[in-house]
Amino acid sequence: METGKNVMKKTSLRDRMEDWSKIEETLRDTTELSAKNYGRQNAVAYIVYMMAGSYFGSGTSNSRFRNLYLNYAEMPKEKQYENERRVIDSVEELGAEFLQKIAALRCKAVCRRFGEELLMEFHTGGFGGLRFQIERNGNFRLSPL
Repeated sequence: METGKNVMKKTSLRDRMEDWSKIEETLRDTTELSAKNYGRQNAVAYIVYMMAGSYFGSGTSNSRFRNLYLNYAEMPKEKQYENERRVIDSVEELGAEFLQKIAALRCKAVCRRFGEELLMEFHTGGFGGLRFQIERNGNFRLSPL
């Protein structure tokens, strides 16, 4: 036996192909997992922040929204569009008069946890606003403030 030298074990072409197949399978599974692994509640919260917040004249927010974006970015595009439409439809159901009133207002968007739900509130200092209660599965309830 040789000592002091690196002895490299010879592998057959078949062994190397099997190893490569395992690597490809792992990469494929990882991609599928990451597409499924976003937090639906957080992704919908970011959509609420974007869509509902755009109805106000201007606004500020707390720093939590940067973290919500990552979940939104991992959400499949079809789901993004579907949830964006749900938020827009819900806000527009509040009526043109209410929407005109808040369009001139500056709001502060606040996101906080309330038990299992996320509360997304758009405060305007008492002149009207919005509150979304977002459940873990992404469903939400909207109420004017």
